Amino acid sequence: MAEFPYCLILSSCLAWFVFLVAIELSLAESTGYGFMIDLIHRDSPKSPSYNPSARLVDRHLHALRRSLSRIKHLRRRTNRPSWRSSKKDVQSELSPAGGEYYMEIALGTPPLPTLGIADTGSDLTWTQCKPCRPCYPQDPPIFDPKRSLTYNLVPCRSDACHMLGNNGFCSQERTCQYNYGYGDGSVSKGDLATESITLGLNSSLPVTVPGVPVGCGHNNTGIFDSKGSGIIGLGGGPLSLISHMDHLIQGKFSYCLVPFTTPNATSKINFGECAILSGEGVASTPLIRKSPGTFYYITLESISLGTKNLPPKISNAKDLSSLANEVGNMIVDSGTTYNFIPTELYKPFESALLKVIQTPQVQVPEMGLCFNTTTDLAAPPVILQLTGANLLLKSANIFTRLSDDAVCLTIFPTRDVPILGNFGQADFEVGFDLEKRTVSFKPTDCTGSS
Repeated sequence: MAEFPYCLILSSCLAWFVFLVAIELSLAESTGYGFMIDLIHRDSPKSPSYNPSARLVDRHLHALRRSLSRIKHLRRRTNRPSWRSSKKDVQSELSPAGGEYYMEIALGTPPLPTLGIADTGSDLTWTQCKPCRPCYPQDPPIFDPKRSLTYNLVPCRSDACHMLGNNGFCSQERTCQYNYGYGDGSVSKGDLATESITLGLNSSLPVTVPGVPVGCGHNNTGIFDSKGSGIIGLGGGPLSLISHMDHLIQGKFSYCLVPFTTPNATSKINFGECAILSGEGVASTPLIRKSPGTFYYITLESISLGTKNLPPKISNAKDLSSLANEVGNMIVDSGTTYNFIPTELYKPFESALLKVIQTPQVQVPEMGLCFNTTTDLAAPPVILQLTGANLLLKSANIFTRLSDDAVCLTIFPTRDVPILGNFGQADFEVGFDLEKRTVSFKPTDCTGSS
């Protein structure tokens, strides 16, 4: 990973000894500040969910199923007719409760550490809270709001409550409550509150963000991971942790995801000055404002295989669907493993790919295009032509090995929501600047910082 001389790496094991209020004031007044923390993939040996007996092919199939489930329900949250959503879906159903990366935060004062799913497709951060009736099994201690000095319920007439839309409602005490139903049938209900969130609790200089909207879940059921507690909202909406760190990070964050095949390495997420991408090889494209504002939308114009453009620029194509013609027709998402492109673009891409790869195909249940080979595939680079930028994907971004003799394509066709997933983003520093409304990509060895 690129070096950031002024960045704090919040992953050391030093004692908590800095007075939190002093930290908050110093950070708010400082300039040129940034920090970095770990993202732990759910299949990493460092993850509490790690299953050492799982085969590589099983990990891939589970990741694909999570990706397909996620894309289905991200579609429901988009507010465009071409993505076949409805107003009811947008307001009442979120993407599946599962996720790909854990992130450690600490809630309250004094801070209680916990692991949550880091999700760029969610805004509200929520956790299980006492009293909890019913709750799903959770290994970390459950947060008790009565023990926190900085926990405050949010009134019904507050802006934060209104931002919940149909997911918010008013209690008899006139305080705001939330009700989130996820696409996989999971549910979280509870109080909306403001609370302090601390990042890098055990580092030499923890970062505390006061007054973050937090869902305090008292009724949580469904397919949640017992190793963590809830969701950490890293989306682009006003309720997200990213938005409420704006005074510290000026709308800048980035991450560097290690390849799927290097589970022993650790991915990183950077905030503030650490997230500024510069130097040779940086490609930047506009972030498109669309509803809902949670997601990070970009525009895919066309795809090239080597020097062959497939097909003509979308803006000039007559026979493509309205989805492919849309500005902001793709989501950059850390919670989806595989890549998904419009079917109209995928068909000519696959045809051209099969002309240059002479390796015999092999059928792998549930997977798409796969090849029977014990060696790496020799294929020309794939270039995603985005607005104002060409994103060159290497072989490791578009192919993955499932077994000793099977290599499969990581790109799938979709008529739902096109997504640039983790495979497409691996070994790139992916930097978001929400003030300039851009996302940038810089080729980087993300394992170098682990």
